[in-house]
Amino acid sequence: MLSINLRPNKLSIYKRPKSPLWQCRYKLDNGEGVVTDYLRAYMWWSVGAYNGDKLSAEYQESIANKMTPAHISKAQDMSSRCLESNYKDC
Repeated sequence: MLSINLRPNKLSIYKRPKSPLWQCRYKLDNGEGVVTDYLRAYMWWSVGAYNGDKLSAEYQESIANKMTPAHISKAQDMSSRCLESNYKDC
């Protein structure tokens, strides 16, 4: 099981491609070492995009092309819940 601290202590973590969070989002998107999970990948790319990371916004758009509208809606709800809970319900 993938064990990465997904609760950042700085917003700048979203902008560093080598950060553990960035790597986790990428792995969820591509199924590298973990089961591909488009919902969670979309959620984390969305959180990164919300925090101003343009690359995350591009990945979010790319992964949306692999998802149904219902899955996108669910992932958006997950992103909102994550942000509203200050990363405690992600």
